[in-house]
Amino acid sequence: MPSTDDRAKHDPTSPFVREVIDLYREEAFAQVRFPDVDCEMLEAAQRALLETQRELERCEAQLAAAREALVAQLESIESKAERALAYARVFATGDPELTARLAELGRKKPPAVGERAPPRRRGRPKLNAEGAELFAEPAEPPPAADSGEGSRSEEPAEASPPPTNGHARRKRERESLSL
Repeated sequence: MPSTDDRAKHDPTSPFVREVIDLYREEAFAQVRFPDVDCEMLEAAQRALLETQRELERCEAQLAAAREALVAQLESIESKAERALAYARVFATGDPELTARLAELGRKKPPAVGERAPPRRRGRPKLNAEGAELFAEPAEPPPAADSGEGSRSEEPAEASPPPTNGHARRKRERESLSL
């Protein structure tokens, strides 16, 4: 029997495979052998699967340890670089050109390992604070074509509102009815 250190933390064997292996362990199928399929072959394949899972878990543990070591080394070198910059600033106190150059060094901090830029927002952009319409009204209405017919009224025709979403259209309709 394998020790607890030798066992996989996660058994990737599917319930279906377990049921089939259990079926072949029963008395009815214990001695049955089909070409390339029998109880021994199924159990050997399951052991190989579990060994591969254990190897994967060992590799993942090594990867996690390597990542932790990388972060620790990064923090260490960052600390040493900050200390070196502090020493350099003290050394450069009499030299304004070198002091200005050192002042620029501290401003160029790259993001730490594991930090990422915030994800880009997806979807449609929001309307501005005033609730602007998707289609803005033109600055000047186009000049009306003069047909020369006298049937037109002397009052200027009201410009039709720009196309909008249903909510804004219904609001305009209610406002025009209340006038």
